[in-house]
Amino acid sequence: MGDTLTICFCEHFKKEAEQWSRLEDSKNSSLFFFPAECARKPINLTALLNETLHKNASIDIVGCNCLNHMDTGHYSNVRIHQLAQCFYCVAPSEMVDHNMREGNYLLTPGWLVHWQHHIKTWQFDQKQAQSFFGESIKTLTLLDTGVEKQSHEQIKAFAEFVDRPFQIIPIGNDFFQLFASQIALKHHLKIECLKKNQAHKQSANHAMAMDLLSKIAHTLDEEAVINYILEIFFMLFAPEECVYASMKDNKIVSVTSPFGEEIQKESIQVDFSGKYTWTASQKGFFLRVSTQDDTLGIIKLDKIAFPEYVKKYLPLALNISEMCGMAIHNARAYQLISLQNHRLEKTLITLKDTQNKLVESEKMAALGDLVTGVAHEINTPAGVAITAVTSIHEKTLQLADIYKTKQMTRGNMENYLQHAYDTSTLILSNLNRIADLIQSFKRVSVDQLSEEKLAFYVKSTLDDIIVMLKPRWETKSIHFFVDCPETLMINSYSGAFSQILSHLISNSIIHGFKDQEKGQVSIICEKNERDFILKYHDNGKGIDASILPKIFDPFFCVNKQDGVGLGLHIVYNLVHQKLKGSISCESKKSSGTLFTIFLSHNQGCF
Repeated sequence: MGDTLTICFCEHFKKEAEQWSRLEDSKNSSLFFFPAECARKPINLTALLNETLHKNASIDIVGCNCLNHMDTGHYSNVRIHQLAQCFYCVAPSEMVDHNMREGNYLLTPGWLVHWQHHIKTWQFDQKQAQSFFGESIKTLTLLDTGVEKQSHEQIKAFAEFVDRPFQIIPIGNDFFQLFASQIALKHHLKIECLKKNQAHKQSANHAMAMDLLSKIAHTLDEEAVINYILEIFFMLFAPEECVYASMKDNKIVSVTSPFGEEIQKESIQVDFSGKYTWTASQKGFFLRVSTQDDTLGIIKLDKIAFPEYVKKYLPLALNISEMCGMAIHNARAYQLISLQNHRLEKTLITLKDTQNKLVESEKMAALGDLVTGVAHEINTPAGVAITAVTSIHEKTLQLADIYKTKQMTRGNMENYLQHAYDTSTLILSNLNRIADLIQSFKRVSVDQLSEEKLAFYVKSTLDDIIVMLKPRWETKSIHFFVDCPETLMINSYSGAFSQILSHLISNSIIHGFKDQEKGQVSIICEKNERDFILKYHDNGKGIDASILPKIFDPFFCVNKQDGVGLGLHIVYNLVHQKLKGSISCESKKSSGTLFTIFLSHNQGCF
């Protein structure tokens, strides 16, 4: 529908319409008058439009019987206003209908001007005219709109000719002006509604475009970005041809269309130095998608829905193409990074495999050290026990021989019993040594602890451990200070907890207070809703800084005479593997040693 309105009236209402047009002073409205055929033959709309009216204008045709059988055909811009009576456009329908029921013959100034012509057209002489009007007409009634100055003389002459009385109703032209203005206003309102709807549609399209642009900004796949680009341009401009050519090194590598059709690369190959160039039809344009001087692709939009606005569309298209260029650039950069990451991941997997093999090799080496340590530590007491058993075996055979010859004396028996006692004591001592070593090695594997979690009081457990180990320092004056609330309770593995403290205390006695007759051990415990902290401190001789990082290593011992070097390694394994906590050590030579054990509720430690 065009903005310009043409209203077509019968030529009988020409002066009324022209007066309205002058008062309306509308630049978007025009008038056209068709011949007054009064239904004698139908109006040829095609001829009317081809000869007189612009096809793109909106056309409203007003009439009565003359519009019968009018076919608007394919003219979507034509609107018909067919009235029951022509007079409805100059006077209210109630007035018109009332006069017609009264037998009045209604006249308008435009018809009355040519009354002699109408009589002639009807082929009436005066006698026939008087006979025709006398049969059914009561009064000639002029609906005077005031546009003809000679209307009074003309109706008087016509009344005399047909021999009928007449009357004049001065209605003025206000009603006609309202009638015509209503048609114009309805048209303009419809135009404004269409514009509003178009604006809403355009606003919705822009919103959808912004949404798609937002998706483009978060899309890192080039193919998906291209599909979004085509969707945006197709939605905004509705072109008959919408194509995207992806370019690398200034060469087209692929061509994509939302219609799924095959498109030759040559059809979109175009050279232009700027951001755009027009298509051959001048109803579209080519857009260069780029970042800086690097051309990433070409968009071709041709035969857009409203080619008259093509120049207005261009700035919007250029702005969108700028964002598309950044999106394509980001997608390609992401693809390159992904490829590099894939290569790095493969390299990392290879490195991890190598690392695992090295770790396995270290484990085997450690296992070798463990076996060597076990063999070395068990070999001596086992050898002593075997030697002692061999000795007592030989002494027993000798005593048996003396007994058989009946030469055994009291002294032989006393010597044998003394030797058996000494030898069995030695055997028992070495077997106990072997048993202790085996138990120590078993505790290195935390999995040997099969106990379940239970709630226990920390203070009473510490007290029990100290009492149990008291015989080990009876020869020394060692004072224990425990700072722990009586009601402090944790839900953990009490056996593992006891072993940890036993090893720490034993470590202090054997190493910290070596060559010292007295010492002090402080055990401080703290707990809140999330954490449990145990601080174990002795004021022994401390640990040299050079060996401090190695104290938790298996079989690390400064002096093998003091142990096999598994105590602190067992403590470390129990804290980390069984209790899922952490342990650290701080020490300086001659300044004592501090062990801090940290258990977190968030890690399921207690």
